[in-house]
Amino acid sequence: MYTKQQLIKQLSQAGLDPASTVMVHTSVKSVGPMENGGDTLLNALIEYFAPGLLLFPTHTWDRVGSSTMQYDPASSVPCVGLLPKLALQRPQARRSLHPTHSIAAFGERAEEYIRGEEYAGSPAPAAGCWGRLYDENAKILLIGVGQNRNTYLHSVDERLHIPERISEKPISLSIHMPDGSWKEFPFRMHANPHTNDVSQFYVKLEDVFRRGGAVRDFQLGDAVVQLCDARLCCDIEEEIWKKADFDIAIDDRPIPVEWYPEQCR
Repeated sequence: MYTKQQLIKQLSQAGLDPASTVMVHTSVKSVGPMENGGDTLLNALIEYFAPGLLLFPTHTWDRVGSSTMQYDPASSVPCVGLLPKLALQRPQARRSLHPTHSIAAFGERAEEYIRGEEYAGSPAPAAGCWGRLYDENAKILLIGVGQNRNTYLHSVDERLHIPERISEKPISLSIHMPDGSWKEFPFRMHANPHTNDVSQFYVKLEDVFRRGGAVRDFQLGDAVVQLCDARLCCDIEEEIWKKADFDIAIDDRPIPVEWYPEQCR
């Protein structure tokens, strides 16, 4: 039965800087038995990264844009697992106003970091919370999950202007603003003519990321954690795209080694 202090010790042994910006994707079950379940893991992360900026995805794309055209940060339930739901129960959490790919932020800079998301016109624009992980030189923890759960890679697609990632025609969404009003604006959803889930193909990038030092593993509880360098992941993918003549995100073939950046071969 893992305790909070045991998990904090493992985070420290992994060499993580407590003052850094960190995005966390999690399978709570993968961590194993904990004395207070998912709250133990959440408490460990909040305590360890208290000097920095701790972020969790609180996505609502499963409903907003399909069964409803409205997003209310106070009541819209995340669709990405247990930990985001637990995070939103904490009074210090600050949730962004992005209608489909919101985040919960913890730390002194939380309010500053999430500011302006009500103007995001796509799932992960470079100027938004997901894109700013590059600017922050952030780390991404994939706790017991793979690159197919790494939402940041959608922002890399948008930053690099990868084709066939978002819809050509916008839909109209509404956000419940802090002053009680509803802000309506045009929004372009994820869209690809070949698949309903582009993210399933992000796992093909794992090998090149590892070779280039953008991903390394450590242990947290029973879980294997992929520690990702946001900036390096983007830079490596950009180099691959310069050599690509097909859509590496949806093609079934592996990425040819000759397309790898020189430092990743």
